[in-house]
This record gives sequence, C-alpha cells and structure tokens, in this order.
Amino acid sequence: MTRLLSLYFLLVFCVFFLESLLRGWAGPIPLPVALPGWVSPALALALPLPVILRAAFRRYKARPKSRTVRIRNDRIPEDGLEFEQWVASRLRSYGWKADVTRGSGDQGIDVIGRVAGRTVGIQCKRYKAAVGNKAVQEAYAGMAYHRTQRAAVVTTSRFTKSAEELAARTGVILVHASDLKGLGRRI
Repeated sequence: MTRLLSLYFLLVFCVFFLESLLRGWAGPIPLPVALPGWVSPALALALPLPVILRAAFRRYKARPKSRTVRIRNDRIPEDGLEFEQWVASRLRSYGWKADVTRGSGDQGIDVIGRVAGRTVGIQCKRYKAAVGNKAVQEAYAGMAYHRTQRAAVVTTSRFTKSAEELAARTGVILVHASDLKGLGRRI
C-alpha cells in the first residue's frame, strides 16, 4: 500500500512539474497520439515516468556491489585471486619484494615475498570460516617446493586449534590480514 501511495504521489508531482513546464510552452504540444479532451498533455507525458523511475531504481539496486571488507581503513577484496594480489601489494607497500605465483600448480604458495635477505612463501586464504590444517600443510609443502626459508598463511578469518598446533610444530607463521605489516618481524 505504501508503495502504491508513493507511486501515486510521484505521479502527481510529475504531472504538476510537467504542467508548470508546459505552461511556458508556446503553441500546442506535439504528441505522437491524439488524446481525449479530459487528459492533459502533462499527464500523458507523466504516466510512464513512475514506471521508468522504478525500473531505473531496481536496476540501480541490482547493480553488482563492490564486495569488500574493511580492516583498519583498508579494503580487502572478497575474491581469492584478488586477495592474493592485495597481499602482494600490501607487502610491497611495507618495503617487501613480492610476486604472485601462477594460479594453478602453485604447490600451496600464492605469494613469494622477500625482505631483509629472507624469502617467505605465503598461502593466502580469504575465508569466512576458520582455516584448518590443510592450509598449513600446503604452505609447509610449498616452502620445500619453492625453496623459501619460511612459510606463512595469511587469512581474513581465524585458525583452528589444530592448525595452530601444526603451525607451531612446522614453523609455519599464521597471520591475520590486518596484522600483515608485522609479518616482517616474525620471519
């Protein structure tokens, strides 16, 4: 009911607005169809306007939204591949040399970072759920494959207790994305 009323008031507003515009118009208003005498030209022009405005509003609401999450005034993309690029970009901004590995066949390492003569293989996990053992295992295996000195897992979520225990045993560094700046102190 409120939607119907709002459309009605929008229509009335459009009619009055168009009437005031058309009053200053000299001569008859050319319309593509003949109108009955009781229909004003402004009403004929305003009738489709609410439908057009509603369609435009629906299209605006349905547009793809930027899927990002803010952490400490920085935008973290929700897409996994974009998250890898974001991690590399952040590391570069902190003075690292960072390269994103190829998408498939990266053997568990998404970003290879170098700082202060040390090389770190980083597994990036853009998760909402807790990150488990598998990520730690992949990072550890990727460290051997890429011959990096250390391995790390960066996530936007938290780690399971078993992942923390495995990381403590294997030396894999577990980092939250908001603490990425401090990674250099931990290697």
